[in-house]
Amino acid sequence: DKYTLELAVAGFKKEDIDISIEKNTLKIEGESAKKDADYIHKGLASRKFTRAFHLNKYMEVDTAKMEDGILKVYLVRNVSDEEMEEYLSPPHIKLLASKLEAVERGDIKRLAIFMPPRHGKSILTSEFFPAWYLGRNPNKYIICSTYGQELADDFGRKVRNQLQDPRYQEVFEDAGLATDSSSMRRFNTTKGGVYYAVGAGSAITGRGAHLLLIDDPIKGREDADSEAMRSNLLDWYRSTAYTRLMPGGSVVL
Repeated sequence: DKYTLELAVAGFKKEDIDISIEKNTLKIEGESAKKDADYIHKGLASRKFTRAFHLNKYMEVDTAKMEDGILKVYLVRNVSDEEMEEYLSPPHIKLLASKLEAVERGDIKRLAIFMPPRHGKSILTSEFFPAWYLGRNPNKYIICSTYGQELADDFGRKVRNQLQDPRYQEVFEDAGLATDSSSMRRFNTTKGGVYYAVGAGSAITGRGAHLLLIDDPIKGREDADSEAMRSNLLDWYRSTAYTRLMPGGSVVL
């Protein structure tokens, strides 16, 4: 929980530099106390400057030092155990996790998730949850779909890599990765379970799903505003994706 920020400040002395934190913003200001003189050539500029860096609310400046024209600011994350728990597991993540657990138990068959960007939705739902689901159900099938094959591949790679992790295997001994089928787009468990990663709108004929994950099926605002795009996506869901669902299967959007 220690970090270092380095800033080139050649031409300044330690006493020329002021460091402060205000409202989670680290501000570094420099102003040379030396008066300007007449120069034929001045290789190092010492004009007044200000640099600002946004910090997490738990970050604090520990020490700072000058070394060969480089200012090094040493930061520490100072947070209590109670605050750390809140930081790592905020209420919205705990709520989402409880709903995903209910999906795995079969208590929830249809779950729609609506959250602002960058709030951990995809990490929990499309990366951690599928690996955990397969750990508890190594004989079941998952189809994970998103707006493009490239993003679907990213999710597939991260889920597969979790199954290969020795720490995962210590917890889920029956959810090993089959050696003859370990592509990021499709991999099998040693118990017959399968994970598929597909782009929304792609063909998935012949594949079944106990769990159908659809994460951000529309790429952006332009596609969302397109009636044709929305219509095509809805047709794909009704005629293709939904028909792949196994009896009693669940859908997470």
